[in-house]
Amino acid sequence: MAHTDDILSDVQGQIAADDDALAEARKRTNLVLDIALGFPGASRTFRSGSLAVHTFNNPVTDGDGGVVLDRRHYLSLGPDGGNEIPNGIVAEMCTLLGPEVRKTYPNARCHTSKRGPKMLFRAPLNGQDPTVDLVVALDRRDADGLWIPHLEKKRWDASHPEQHVRLLNAEPLSLRRLRRRVIRLLKAWNKQ
Repeated sequence: MAHTDDILSDVQGQIAADDDALAEARKRTNLVLDIALGFPGASRTFRSGSLAVHTFNNPVTDGDGGVVLDRRHYLSLGPDGGNEIPNGIVAEMCTLLGPEVRKTYPNARCHTSKRGPKMLFRAPLNGQDPTVDLVVALDRRDADGLWIPHLEKKRWDASHPEQHVRLLNAEPLSLRRLRRRVIRLLKAWNKQ
């Protein structure tokens, strides 16, 4: 088993994310989440994806997170409201994020991805320029989790990114480390 462990450790070293790029991705994600919390009716933010569960490989491509809107401010949004599609509110979020992020990253631009605003920073570090993908979400009224946008299909989908992070970061420490190692190896294998 020691030989297999040596091989796996070697592979882990080869796919390990650059520490400076990871730090920059966290910084950018924190900046976007802080700005998003200032959006009218925002109730909380959350981190999700590889940064939140410590499963990033090289190269560091993006940070993921979300902002949950207080539905008292947006009664018509989503399946639990008036079924208003997410595209308009996501465009409004981009209108807020772009100018605010440019105060720190002058070349930054806000676009949309399938699930929400996508911040492009255009400020490479060590050959990597992590973006930030943000989900503009609503708490589900009669179920756990969130309604998150599907902009291409102009609808809301049920999801639970906060619980996903909690589960992957759960104790015990030994299991958490094993999960992270396996996920990172599977991600590297999948990219081949």
